[in-house]
Amino acid sequence: MTFSVKFFKIMVFSLMFLFFSCKEKKSVENNFVIDGMMVITKFYSEYYEGERKIYTLRADTGFYFDSTDIYKLKKVEYKREDGEDVLIYSDSSIVKKESIDYFGNVKIVFSDSMELYTDSIVYLIKKDTLKTDDSIIMVKKNNKMLTYGMICYDNFKRIIFNSPILIYDQEK
Repeated sequence: MTFSVKFFKIMVFSLMFLFFSCKEKKSVENNFVIDGMMVITKFYSEYYEGERKIYTLRADTGFYFDSTDIYKLKKVEYKREDGEDVLIYSDSSIVKKESIDYFGNVKIVFSDSMELYTDSIVYLIKKDTLKTDDSIIMVKKNNKMLTYGMICYDNFKRIIFNSPILIYDQEK
């Protein structure tokens, strides 16, 4: 019984520490309201765990929905600041408290020069995980490969593909 109480106290303290140590800074250059939606330009956001910056997120334009605390952004760039150097580009994204959904011409660039292309992908912020069930084209050193679905985790250092990887030949 004593063990259960101590374990419970440790878990509660750990969760509180995690909750209060994660913070986010956001800024926009210009904003104005149209039909109850805030139109924003030059969106910039930084996400921290404690004092360590995890990522930055930039976008040219977008909308902010105050009632749901959701941003819909256009021409988005995600830059990983901690762990593996990763850049994500997309035509648009939806930024929520727990996730960032990227849509349209998604390009992921890893520091080892591997590039992934897909239609959509979801970044789960708290789990630090990137996943998709869409088709993926991988490019590395002029080799193109095709697969479907993936999950990327462990500071973006590990990738598991959901299906076999095939050599992609556009000429056939």
